[in-house]
This record gives sequence, structure tokens and C-alpha cells, in this order.
Amino acid sequence: MSSEENPTTESNFSEEIDRLGENLRKTINTLWSSKERKSATESIEKGADEIGQALEKLAQEISQSGLADQVRRGVDELQTKFKNSELESRIRKDAVETLRKVNQELSKFAARWEGTQDSPAETPDNDNL
Repeated sequence: MSSEENPTTESNFSEEIDRLGENLRKTINTLWSSKERKSATESIEKGADEIGQALEKLAQEISQSGLADQVRRGVDELQTKFKNSELESRIRKDAVETLRKVNQELSKFAARWEGTQDSPAETPDNDNL
């Protein structure tokens, strides 16, 4: 049955969508204005400040102890080993192959989709995705 055959259904649908939008707006406004949300926000901000202060103190302690330099040297060594290994080459090769396959499939899907836009009775075959 088309919307031309039953305008009441179309009207009811539009009205319900309008009501849904209005109810969502009211609900979001109510939640945003609530004491609970404001209290939770204050607690989160206070906790974030405390975490920030603790991390800052930890960073100072690490830099003063020389641990940061040791970690930096270790990371540099791992990076050098990784760059010089066959593993990097293999990962890059596999990544390129995977991207190539994804692009091929997307191209096929786009071509099928474009073909169906000319004839509205057909839709793309989603089983091949």
C-alpha cells in the first residue's frame, strides 16, 4: 500500500516522528540540567585534576631518577631492531595487500550500487561484502 492510498498513516508517522524528536529534546534538556549530572561533572573534573597532579608528580620523579632516559634508549633500540628486521617488510607487504583487497571490494560494491541507481527495483548484493 502506498502513501497515496493511506494519507492518515503517513500523517500519523510524521506526527510520531515529531513527538519523538520533541521527547528526546526534553529528555536531554532535563538530564543535562539535573543536579545529578552537575554533581557527576564536578566529581569527574575533580578526579581528572587529581589524576593530572599525580601524573605530573610521577613524570617529575621519573625524569629525576634517570628512568626516562633508560626507557627512551630501550625504545630507540627496539625501533632500530624493528626497522632492520624482515618483520617490518612483511608487515608492510601484508598491509598493502590487505588495503588493495579492501579497495577492490569497495570498487566492486560502488560499481554495483551505481548500476542499481539507474533501475530502482534492484539493490546491491550485500552477500558479497
